[in-house]
Amino acid sequence: MIACRTSVVKRVFVNTVSQAGIVQFGDTKRQSDQRNRVIAVQRAVPNFEGDEVKFASYPLFFLPRPKPGEPLDVAVTTASDDGAIRVGRVSVLGVSTSSIFRVGCGGPHDALARVLHIRHFNDRVIR
Repeated sequence: MIACRTSVVKRVFVNTVSQAGIVQFGDTKRQSDQRNRVIAVQRAVPNFEGDEVKFASYPLFFLPRPKPGEPLDVAVTTASDDGAIRVGRVSVLGVSTSSIFRVGCGGPHDALARVLHIRHFNDRVIR
């Protein structure tokens, strides 16, 4: 069971939410489960070849999931008259690719993003 505290944020600005990103205000005990797989291809000359835009063509999308290390022992001291967490202003440019921005208390998070970028550009000197 998660021990929740009240969160008070005076002002929040979020510019963009995309690609399995989540913005949540409030508490939840449910697990969030965000998955995202992306192949981004950008070329000066659009000459696509064979299976290059299929996930099965790249081992990156099938590698075992990395496991986080053991948590560190960290000493934390807080001071609040009423036990609430108070924040003045939060400004977020983007919540994207299996990420979460939450104001509140939440359950476990399970997120995975695997992104492959293919970029082919011409030489800088155009002849």
